[in-house]
Amino acid sequence: MPQPKATKTSRLTPRQVLLAAGVVVLSGLVYLPTLGYDFVLDDKPLIAENRDMLAPTPFGFFVQSYVRWEGMQGEDLHAYYRPLVASSFWLDLRLWGMRSSGFHLTNVLLNCVVGALVVLVLAELLASFWPVLLGGLAFALHPAHVESVANVAGRTDLLMALFLVFAFLALLHFRQRPSGTWFALALVSFTAAMLCKETAILFPALTAFVLLPELRKPAKRSRALLMVGALAAVGVAYLVARAAVLAGPALGWGEVGPGQRLMLAVNSFGRYAFMSLFPFDRRIYQNDAAALAAFGWPTLAAAAALAAAVWAAIRYRSTPVGIGSLWFVLAILPGCNLFPPGRSFLSQRMLYLPTVGVVLTFAALAMTLRRGRQALAVCVALYAGVMGLVAIRSMPAWRSQLSLDTTIVAECPNDVKARFELGRDLLAAGDREGAAREFYRSLASVLGDTAAWLSLGDVMAHEGDMGGAVAAYRQALSILPNSALLHSNLGAALGQIGDTSGAEREYRRAIELQPDLAAAHNNLGQLLAVRGSQDSAIVEFRLALQSQPDNTGARFNLGVALQASGRLEEARAAFERVLLQDPGYPGASERLRALPRAVLRQ
Repeated sequence: MPQPKATKTSRLTPRQVLLAAGVVVLSGLVYLPTLGYDFVLDDKPLIAENRDMLAPTPFGFFVQSYVRWEGMQGEDLHAYYRPLVASSFWLDLRLWGMRSSGFHLTNVLLNCVVGALVVLVLAELLASFWPVLLGGLAFALHPAHVESVANVAGRTDLLMALFLVFAFLALLHFRQRPSGTWFALALVSFTAAMLCKETAILFPALTAFVLLPELRKPAKRSRALLMVGALAAVGVAYLVARAAVLAGPALGWGEVGPGQRLMLAVNSFGRYAFMSLFPFDRRIYQNDAAALAAFGWPTLAAAAALAAAVWAAIRYRSTPVGIGSLWFVLAILPGCNLFPPGRSFLSQRMLYLPTVGVVLTFAALAMTLRRGRQALAVCVALYAGVMGLVAIRSMPAWRSQLSLDTTIVAECPNDVKARFELGRDLLAAGDREGAAREFYRSLASVLGDTAAWLSLGDVMAHEGDMGGAVAAYRQALSILPNSALLHSNLGAALGQIGDTSGAEREYRRAIELQPDLAAAHNNLGQLLAVRGSQDSAIVEFRLALQSQPDNTGARFNLGVALQASGRLEEARAAFERVLLQDPGYPGASERLRALPRAVLRQ
């Protein structure tokens, strides 16, 4: 079989390259519907709820962890350093405010740019129009890319791929026409890629493989060594900077043992290799470690895929087939559970960068065929179209958190955490009956789920079932007895059923555990006011406002207590402040008008 060789000069005309890139960009616009999607999953804590996004400049992201919140989905996630991604969110926030459509538009445009760069790489290596065009289309329409594009937080893959593919393109130009410009562009782009996602760190290994022929030639060896050495040095500098910046706990493996971890890594490689060619399994969330680690077809697929990649790298060496094979292996290895996983042991977003290697390998192999090229081109075009349809059908799951969690529960009906998240979504949407159903199903599997008991108690309180709410909160407290929030909620439920002594006891316990808990101070103040202890109630309302100045409910209650105590001027000031914060706050206007005119004139 003839070997496809990397050409020194492209035989494609500029018009053909532009046409191919334009078609790929247009195909990338299938993601335009995502402009109407909400923030989901990590988008909210990373953007909407991230206080660091309020900073006047984005430079602080370069000296802090990418993930700074605590307790996301029951885990502490701090082991990431991605300042350029955070900076892009910061810039989007200045451009679009909190309109999610603007953030999604950035993702769509980044995906189109990556697709165009992939076309340029294919054109540089293959120099044949139809393989370049069809390879670009296969990349642009690959369904495994949906999560990276439709989820704003998936921008890590988009930005890393953009900079890494550009660095590779600069490397190819440097190999053909060595110059300081291409050398600098490769280094800068590689650095930017690492500042977007850690996976990029393996690029120097790919560079050494690409420049292997030059390393064997004395006349070119020094330039090749300089490029490889410079990239490796930049990689080491990045690792040092990353270690100096990161703080806090890293992800853990939980109950997954070393043997199971090894099988997870092997089987993940096999599944990813299969999914890269047959991306029609649209499951978003796969966290069953036992099932994913079991010996089976993924194990055999991993052995076959690794053997094929090694054979291609040896047989074809630094030609497009060998380069593409090694690209896939190096890009997918970090996502194969070699490190502690996130919420899922297998995520399609991990395939965004590796599919560049896949399309390069098979486009190059197609060029070696002596017969049947036209029939193959038609088949690939149809295949790309089918992939596009699968991608379009997969996108709506990412429309909102509710649609996403509904999809995940449908895929993993026995997953307790997924049902709990769906219950919270339904509660936020006002479907308390549906929320209670999901919380009950969650608790049926894990009776020790404190968050589910708390949420179930909240649902029952909203529904007026205060006895059930009390029971749910007590069950939660039996698991987590020092939770101030649970004691405060239990106190509110006890107050509703007439147990004021019990309510006061719970409020005071909550305040003892968390002195700045505004809700507990406010609730205790209301209870004391009903008893006629207005002075004590005023103290509690002021303490609530001290820790939460914008709490209009506590300020209104303070005004009522001051009015009942005869401190009318202070009451007037409190009601006016309430109306300033919320002009339509119930009862505030009436209370203000009810004050004596002499007080109002003052």
